[in-house]
Amino acid sequence: MTRWEDLSSNEKTALRKLAKGEVHDVPARLIRRLAALGIDDGSPEGRLTSAGLEIYRTRPKAGRWK
Repeated sequence: MTRWEDLSSNEKTALRKLAKGEVHDVPARLIRRLAALGIDDGSPEGRLTSAGLEIYRTRPKAGRWK
């Protein structure tokens, strides 16, 4: 199973945008890459699979700056 830490920075950005519904901001090649990893269903709509949603929900959150 793919983990958040295993993704490149471009893949992480694409995953965040797809989770927010910003499909138009994600290149088709990244959607295909995420589909190959089992994170996206490979459709032009950029729907995340249940595994993709789980990765998104469990990703580390940025802490507050002090």
